Amino acid sequence: MAAEQNLRCANHVVFLSPLIASTRNEYDSGMTQAIGRARRHGQTKTVHVYHLLVKFTYDVNVYQSAHGGRLVERDGGPKVVPESEVQPGEMRYEGKEMPVKTGR
Repeated sequence: MAAEQNLRCANHVVFLSPLIASTRNEYDSGMTQAIGRARRHGQTKTVHVYHLLVKFTYDVNVYQSAHGGRLVERDGGPKVVPESEVQPGEMRYEGKEMPVKTGR
């Protein structure tokens, strides 16, 4: 991302990894700020936002946590749904949990 720049000519925002934030508010604020750089006064084009994730990685876990649901395959593509709506046998994309470091 181009820090401290307004991108009035850009109409695609691509996130290569999820924003790691300690709170939902921090995540929402960071995403709003990043996307807002392309959705500035004077922007005449529709702004498209993409999140690129690799299946079965920790990045999917972070994305799911930030969006409050589970990323599953539905209708031929990925979709975030509440945990209670995940169907038995449905393809889930999350990876293994990262080990927590202890000590030092």
